[in-house]
Amino acid sequence: MRHRFTYSKTIMISLLILFLCISNMCQVLAGGLKFTDIKASKYDWARPYIEKMYHLGIVKGVTETSYAPDASVKRDEIITMMIRLMGLENDAKGKKLPATFPKAYTVPSWAVPYVAEAIDKNIITGKDFSDFRAEDAALRWEVAVFAVKALGLDNEAKGRKNLNLTFKDIYDIPLDARTYVDVAVEKGIVQGYPDNSFKPNNKITRAQAATLLNNMIRHIHVKDIIKGQVCGVDTVSLPSIEIKLSSGSYATYFISKDTSVYQEDEKGALVESSIDKKDIGSYVAILAEENNKNTAVYIEKSSNSTSTPITDTTSNYIKGIIKNINRTNNTLTLLKENGDDVVLTIKGDTKTYVDGVLATLSDLAIGQSVKITVSGTSIIDIEAQSAREHVKGTFVKLNFASENPEIIIQSSGKEYKYETDKYVYVRKNGKTAELKDLKIGDEIEAELEYGKIVRVIATSTIKTVSGTIKTLTISDRSVITVTDDDGREHTIYVTPDTKISRERKKIELYDLRIGYYIDAEIEGNEVICIDVTPKRVQETLQGIVQNVHRDPKVILIEIRKTDGTRETKTIYYTDDTSIVRGDSSSISIRRINEGDEILVVGEEKDGLFYANTIMNLTIDE
Repeated sequence: MRHRFTYSKTIMISLLILFLCISNMCQVLAGGLKFTDIKASKYDWARPYIEKMYHLGIVKGVTETSYAPDASVKRDEIITMMIRLMGLENDAKGKKLPATFPKAYTVPSWAVPYVAEAIDKNIITGKDFSDFRAEDAALRWEVAVFAVKALGLDNEAKGRKNLNLTFKDIYDIPLDARTYVDVAVEKGIVQGYPDNSFKPNNKITRAQAATLLNNMIRHIHVKDIIKGQVCGVDTVSLPSIEIKLSSGSYATYFISKDTSVYQEDEKGALVESSIDKKDIGSYVAILAEENNKNTAVYIEKSSNSTSTPITDTTSNYIKGIIKNINRTNNTLTLLKENGDDVVLTIKGDTKTYVDGVLATLSDLAIGQSVKITVSGTSIIDIEAQSAREHVKGTFVKLNFASENPEIIIQSSGKEYKYETDKYVYVRKNGKTAELKDLKIGDEIEAELEYGKIVRVIATSTIKTVSGTIKTLTISDRSVITVTDDDGREHTIYVTPDTKISRERKKIELYDLRIGYYIDAEIEGNEVICIDVTPKRVQETLQGIVQNVHRDPKVILIEIRKTDGTRETKTIYYTDDTSIVRGDSSSISIRRINEGDEILVVGEEKDGLFYANTIMNLTIDE
């Protein structure tokens, strides 16, 4: 029995009778596509992609029988399609728009979870975030930008210095979008028109959207697409095909009158085709009926496959994750970085290395990241990372450029970037925490599994800064500059959680004054608590300048006392005295003039008042 493809005559007849009965009762198979407005020949170019995206659940009809191929796609609609394509629909469920999202009321309620997920995944950023325009028709250049970001190619676009675009209307593409369009064209996601134009401001139609989404599929793995090599075809009794999956197992799929079959032409476009015995040995991608997983609703024939042989005879290398090791047949199935599988042959002289040390095949595991050097389909050597490894260092920052946040850790003077697992576990100071709780300077111990961080143990690094407040800026992100006893300046950030006290009594941020002496506990660069030390609080004087003597560095001011009387005070300043205006920015002593109102912070020694800070309250620029 060659492929377990032979059925007994009795079973086959029974299945055939059952199949015919079901067909007669239902007339139209549940998986059949029923859009009547894409049957015209002018939609031959788009029909395969519309069918494919429909069966994948990525696009839907405007009614049960109408797709509206020429209708334009709105911006929230194309975002929704991309979220479905990326397999993020379940993640999007229940999500709400962030509080900072402008004009959230313009996003239809059905689209809110998808738009929120796109924001989380950095598909909607920058100008698109500040002015999303959900119900506007999506333009070609806009869709190219969304597609590049959805595929995680944002950094590639941002880092591109030279453009390869030759479109005659390139200057109609917004400047900050050109590198994204360049990447999208290079990756085959979008293309220009025969007249060498791109038409960036044209609205994208629903037919074009299906084609673009299919182009994106080439760069990702879609779990509902079953790929394999045809090893058997039955066209006599109950039409069906048997395919060999990349795992080495076999699967049989029945073909009904509603099954669509397409194949790639020499230009890579899909055209109508059929399945017969000549297809044995070719590769196919199959979509199964939702309610009958043994029936194919869509078959796509291709010369390429999930198990694409490597035909060149020169040495090359492939990166990916081990999917299967068959020691009986001496083969290794690798899930490549582009989402395709490749089956390679293990030779007797194949060498294996784990973390740079010579190892054996038994040291490898399913799911392990590897770099494989090959010649043709034969493996020369395998370089693998340990399934688990540990790293230590100091937390620098979180990077949200990729699908999962990346942690940047400094160790031995160098910075290292590690992607986190979707379900990463974080513990800080002995308590369960989240990634957002990590602070600059935290000591990190991270456990990696197949190159991704799965566990983080963090310990806060608390330091104390004591000194005099030099500047104080109260805003959404309040900042204090402190000059310590050695003259060094420290910039610290006050958060809503910062505790501030004076003489064991709670005070508020606005109670602090320039010249106050404080002890501050700091985690990273954020203040945990501030304690004002009364004995070191400097005196503050406020008055009108009467005279400025720049040679002896003396300022005379008239101050109003609490009893209503006036007093002239002599203020001494030095080169170390900080001269600022009302917004705490530095100015020259020459900006202090007679008649100006100034605030002076300093201390009195031996009957003389020495200024540490002089603030001109009169000038504002």
